[in-house]
Amino acid sequence: MSTTSFAPRINHVAISVDADVLNDEGRAALLDFYSEVFGWTEGDNSTEKGNRLILVTGEWRQFIYLLPAKGEFMVTPDMDHFGMEVSSKEELMEILERVRVYQCKDDASASPTWAPWSPTTTTVNTLSPTSTLSS
Repeated sequence: MSTTSFAPRINHVAISVDADVLNDEGRAALLDFYSEVFGWTEGDNSTEKGNRLILVTGEWRQFIYLLPAKGEFMVTPDMDHFGMEVSSKEELMEILERVRVYQCKDDASASPTWAPWSPTTTTVNTLSPTSTLSS
């Protein structure tokens, strides 16, 4: 039996999306939202095939791949989601406020009609010592 310095953990999540979502306008809107609300940054995709969008969520080894797909992209039931952990209820409330501000900005502009985030689906897990934000 080998010894390791940590238990296996998630490195990334890859999600196939409609390729039209990753056109120049959609890509810019996604980057604007996720950077403004969560502080995520675009990862280097220069060694990747296709027009993938890599969102670095914190440390360089934690990221989300959005993969362009035509015809067969990920469609999920309403309850499917990924959760994000924050350090405190105050941090959660700050994020929710950034979402509200972004939503007002988005509603007032000619931005795409889809939204990558819906504040109405936000839940807080109060059973753990840290707050959990789910989308």
